[in-house]
Amino acid sequence: MTMRPFQILAFLLVLSATAFAFQNEEWTRPFPPFRMIGNIYWVGSYDLASYLINTQEGNIIVNTGMIGTAQQIRKSVEQLGFKLADTKILTATHGHFDHAAGMAELKRLTGAKLIVPEQDRGKINLVFSAHGTPMKLVQSGDPYQQQIIRTYEAVIAAGKFGLRHHLCYQSKVGPQRWLEPSLTGTIERLAAEKATHVIAIPIALRFGQRARSGKSSGTGQIE
Repeated sequence: MTMRPFQILAFLLVLSATAFAFQNEEWTRPFPPFRMIGNIYWVGSYDLASYLINTQEGNIIVNTGMIGTAQQIRKSVEQLGFKLADTKILTATHGHFDHAAGMAELKRLTGAKLIVPEQDRGKINLVFSAHGTPMKLVQSGDPYQQQIIRTYEAVIAAGKFGLRHHLCYQSKVGPQRWLEPSLTGTIERLAAEKATHVIAIPIALRFGQRARSGKSSGTGQIE
């Protein structure tokens, strides 16, 4: 299996956040760590496998379980007599949240390099979502959309993600036309394309939207 470094903190944070709705108790139930074979140890929960591989160059943790199991993994590593700080590589057998939702926390705790399978990398769609604004403001010369586009392009250039990426807008209020494509429309399009790995990343907020876009009707719609 071909693997290469892949570091996108936003991916980890969004993946961790989405995992809350899909937990069951046995996925986060503590389980005593133990040596499986050779230099490979179980540091997972009762029903989710996480492995510690001890090497002379540093330790490797495979799979991190749910967002709440990162501290359990730390405790298990220490109970086995190892130091979490000696972890040099974090990886996962595949990109499902129950294998990788704890990555963000463990990366923060260890500073280890994150490596993911190439086949999962190629499936990822980065969806950058900015707060929208009415089209009438854009057409009147408001620079907001161009500012968002420049920010989006700068993030892509700096990140060097090498992934499919999309820019869209959210938070439409009222009946008038707002910036497009919408976040909902983008997700629906990707679903129709059979996309399996979609990561939504907030890229911008707009403050004072009501004051800049018109008078509030008092009903939640912008006139």
